[in-house]
Amino acid sequence: AISGVVPAVEKARLYRGRGGEAMRGAVCRMLEVCAAVRMPCGPKAALRSLASLDDSIKHPTEQISLAAVAALRQLSRAYFSE
Repeated sequence: AISGVVPAVEKARLYRGRGGEAMRGAVCRMLEVCAAVRMPCGPKAALRSLASLDDSIKHPTEQISLAAVAALRQLSRAYFSE
């Protein structure tokens, strides 16, 4: 399931090494799109996505940080607002 992608990526440590930045950017974009279409997401998965985006916002590459901010904007609108 799509909700299991972020934990699977983190478990496989795909954010590290060659291609880590591309993977981080892709995960941010995936989270942004899933939130934009309001894909059903439980509270546990939403909080896990939030933690992943928090790590990506702190990334030294500006492109990754901007992708994380865009995803965070959509995620907060879709799952953390009334």
